[in-house]
Amino acid sequence: MSLTPTESLVLEVVVGLVEKPPNAEDIEWDDSGERWVRIPAQAVCDLLLSQFLVSCSTKTTLRALKGLVDKGRLLRVQRLGEWKYLAAYFYRLPNLPQQQRSL
Repeated sequence: MSLTPTESLVLEVVVGLVEKPPNAEDIEWDDSGERWVRIPAQAVCDLLLSQFLVSCSTKTTLRALKGLVDKGRLLRVQRLGEWKYLAAYFYRLPNLPQQQRSL
């Protein structure tokens, strides 16, 4: 499945955030030793604006992230915080060949 232009830009930003998370507290490790990174939608919006001069809402960003998960370009888990309404999504890249990630 092909990516929409928004999904393509969001994927570029998310790959950078997964490879080099801005904060150490945004990283969690699962039982198998895989690293998951918490990526807030507002942070992706800010990076889209600063890197690509593209302004989009957090809802559009969340829709693009969900599309990337549905198309198999990202893996996502939800972790509950102290309150169930403060859940956060953690992402990681699937084990794909490098050329397949950028398509």
